[in-house]
Amino acid sequence: MKTILVATVGQHIGQMPDYMADDEVDRMRRQTGNQNWHKDYSDELDCPDDCMYRGPVKRTKDWKNPITGRIYNYCWVTCSNNVIKVDD
Repeated sequence: MKTILVATVGQHIGQMPDYMADDEVDRMRRQTGNQNWHKDYSDELDCPDDCMYRGPVKRTKDWKNPITGRIYNYCWVTCSNNVIKVDD
């Protein structure tokens, strides 16, 4: 089973390592006045009104820096709570 976040262009700013995402969530809350901005770890993002991409985009796999050993977990920054579950 995988999860798909459904968000329009105005409801997300894409994905990034989660250590950076907290600052972006705070920025979007201040900039838009919408307190619903949050990190989302869905497997894919489907943006129905995006004219550049067709179909869901996969979240970047977590990555471990081979030198520092730090693990980078990727997430979506969004104000959408529309997450659906589908069979793989």
